[in-house]
Parts: sequence; C-alpha cells; structure tokens
Amino acid sequence: MEVTEDFKRKILDPYKKNPNEIVRDITNRIYFPKYMPPYKSLFSDDEGRLFVMTFEERESSGEYICDIFDPEGRFINRVGLGNYAKWGNVFGGQLVVIAKQNRIYCIQQKESGYKELVVYNMRWE
Repeated sequence: MEVTEDFKRKILDPYKKNPNEIVRDITNRIYFPKYMPPYKSLFSDDEGRLFVMTFEERESSGEYICDIFDPEGRFINRVGLGNYAKWGNVFGGQLVVIAKQNRIYCIQQKESGYKELVVYNMRWE
C-alpha cells in the first residue's frame, strides 16, 4: 500500500501548526517511504493467537484490518478493529492492548482527543 498525501498531511500538520520555528522546520526532515510497512502493530492473546494490524483501512467505518493467526502461524480470519495504534501514540505514548479470555481491551482516542476504553468481544465459529 502506497503512502498517501492524506497520510503525510495527518502526520505533518501538527508540526506545521506549532508556533516554535524549530519544530515547524522538522517537517522538512521527515522522510516518507513510497510504501507503508507490512504491518502497523501486533499483539497476542492468552490462547497464543497473533493479531496483526495492517495499514489497510475500511473507509466506511475507519477501522483497520487485523489479520489473526493461530499459535502454529496459520491464518484464521480478518477483522476490523478501531485504530488503537494512532501515530501520535506511537511517537509519544504507550500503546495499550490486552487480549484475554476472548476479549480485546484497548485505549482509543476520539476525534475530540478524549481517550476511552474499548472492549471487543471475540466469538470463534
């Protein structure tokens, strides 16, 4: 997946709006590769499943695609999860995701900046 101009804008805008000239100048030194990395984030649950969040976003819901693998590394399913790995958190804070007893607990930030605890219930069929 290619790095879009919209993605670059989301990353650079907070720097450009900063009143400090040194901080604004950082935007000239940020390098964007042509393509996104293969995954955005990953975590595992207490059953040994691996959850790999990709950069693939569902435009209708704003959720990111998460590939799930069993303990042997076999692909199980793809699901949409809210973006618990926002870039601001990656650069300046701690990512908090816990998967336990068929639930995923994560902190997500609303557009307003308010952080909330989100709990996903997993059902395996």
